This record gives sequence, C-alpha cells and structure tokens, in this order.
Amino acid sequence: MTPGGWAFWRYLAPAPPADTELFKAGRAPPIDEVPPSWTCILLWPSVSLPSYRAMDVGLHAKTLSTSITSVCLTYGTEPSEGTWFTLRLQTRTYHLAILPDSVAATPLSQFSHRLYVICETEACDLSPLFALSDHLDFPELASRVVRTYFIGSEPDGRWIPGCDFVQCDDIITRSKFEQTYARGALDILADPERLNVLFRLIYDQSQKTREEGFKRGLWTLKPGTPPGDMWPAIEDAVKRRDLNQLKDFIGLAEQEQPAKRGQFTTTAVVCSPPHTL
Repeated sequence: MTPGGWAFWRYLAPAPPADTELFKAGRAPPIDEVPPSWTCILLWPSVSLPSYRAMDVGLHAKTLSTSITSVCLTYGTEPSEGTWFTLRLQTRTYHLAILPDSVAATPLSQFSHRLYVICETEACDLSPLFALSDHLDFPELASRVVRTYFIGSEPDGRWIPGCDFVQCDDIITRSKFEQTYARGALDILADPERLNVLFRLIYDQSQKTREEGFKRGLWTLKPGTPPGDMWPAIEDAVKRRDLNQLKDFIGLAEQEQPAKRGQFTTTAVVCSPPHTL
C-alpha cells in the first residue's frame, strides 16, 4: 500500500472456470506454470497470519504458524471447483484460498503459503490480505501488511477504500500525497497501537475509547468538552502539532451544528478498510 491506496490489477474478462480450480498436488505450482489469467506477485517480507487462518482458509487440520510469500489474483465469479473461503467486504466479494508455496523472495521463518484471490469485480486489489489479519488481537500483523513490498507485475492503479464513503477528490487526488490526509491515513494503518484503537472505536464509542481515539488523531472531539465546542480541541491539536487533526477541527468549527460527541477524523475514515465504515 502507498498513500495512493491498495494496489489493484484490472482485468478485461473473467478467468475461464478451469483456471480457477484449486491445484490437486497440495502445493502451489511455480509461478511460470500458473494460467495467464492470473497475476502473481512475490511479497517481501512475507506477511504473517494468525495461526488459525491455516484452518479456515487453508483447510489444514490444525493451527499453523503461516506466512504469505506470494499472491495470485484474478477476476471471476464464484468458483465451481475446490473449496474456497468467501470474504464479503461491503460491496466487494473475494474468494480466497491458501496453499503451501513453492517459491519465495524473502528469508523464511514460518510455513510459507501462497494466497489465491478471485475478485468478483474487474479491479482486483490486495486488501483481503489486510482483512485476513486480526486487527484487534494481532494489530502488529495487520499493520505490517501496508508496509510490505512486492515483486512482479506493476499494478494498474491504486484504490482507497475510504473513498467509497467520503469524497476524496479535494483532499487527495488534487494535491501531493505527502501533504494530505492520505499520508496520515497510511501512518495510522502502519501503527499497531493506532490501528487497534481505530477498530475498537468502530464497535465501541464509549467515553474511554473516544478519549483514546482523540489522543491518537482518530476522533474529533475530546470527551468532557462542552457539546459542539471545538475550540479546546483545536488548541490541543495545535499544542501537539497534529496538522491533519487540526484541519478536521477547523472544518467542523465552521459547521452550524457540529457533532456533539465528535466523529471520526478524515484520516481515520480514509484509511478504514471497506468492511468497517
């Protein structure tokens, strides 16, 4: 992932059904033997997954310490052959499977696997790799995904899930990424502590959690301040030199009826994966 979003590859036509059958050998074949309807990349470093992913996605009989060393993506409908794990993230549907890998571009420390991703949309992205991590119990695993490099086919573009919910044209694509909310959003995803608080805020907006979110630039209003009074929060953001949060506060202060309990900051909304907001 970059400040521009998740890498995606665009396909002109669905893969033939025969190309989406899981391989019977029990191990993923060499990349040069994968059907041309797939796009395959190598990850560096490998991406560790919670040990129980080996059972629910890989159909292993027990938990294993696994890591993803390569990913193959394609566009297609629900596979008719083999056992796949279906992941529905808002309007997007992915079919996933992992098999023991046959190639790696990084030193190995765990049982290496290849992730196969079938997307039901023409633009197939890498966000399922992030969704497979446990953001609440293992936020360090999820946060590593956004800083991982890949080797192989160059992506056709970048996709920011948060832009499905907010208008991103003015705050991202018309200015330099290093000077916008996009950079701040990437920093949130790459920080295990902030990522953990972000996911907790989505499900629990108690005063304690909102206060933790405010301290980390995820929530606009500090609990305990007068309803709708943004100026104490603005002063606090100035002291902490949090430019992105300051932009949010100033915009909210100009509203006639700002949120009384506060709301997610723009950076928090932009970085949120598609299944959260």
